[in-house]
Amino acid sequence: MSLPPANMMAGFPEPEENGPGTLSTALRALASVDSETTAWRAYDALLYAVGNNHAGTYYPIVLIMMPGLGELLRRGLSWTQFAIVQALTDLVFSFEPAPGFEAFHAANGNTARPLRDQLMAEAVALLPTIEDIAARAGPAAIPARELAEGLRNRKAR
Repeated sequence: MSLPPANMMAGFPEPEENGPGTLSTALRALASVDSETTAWRAYDALLYAVGNNHAGTYYPIVLIMMPGLGELLRRGLSWTQFAIVQALTDLVFSFEPAPGFEAFHAANGNTARPLRDQLMAEAVALLPTIEDIAARAGPAAIPARELAEGLRNRKAR
């Protein structure tokens, strides 16, 4: 699973509570999920690594994790996929950018774009993988169908 170098991550604000390697640790936890219990633990760790799970907020660091989540969705085991699908569903449909981070200058952009739109675009890019998971049997199938339907509806707007 790949994460950008630490110097690239420095440009992406994250929760104050995060220490060095918080996001990397959360992604590694996702990669080692082997049961429903560890799936929910990894889900919580991920949502706290990118924001505040209790408050339902996220920071721009969420954008850095998307390539790693995509890789884990494609190659991860079923409970890993379950945790990621659950986290993505919350992030794109229930959570909001943390106050002060509603707009963010992406590294390749000249102007600030709504962080919510940037996250949605990253999630929509994962739609083929999510639809593949939804078509299979396993714990992630039903939540993946629901996530795929929501992403298709957003994409159609």
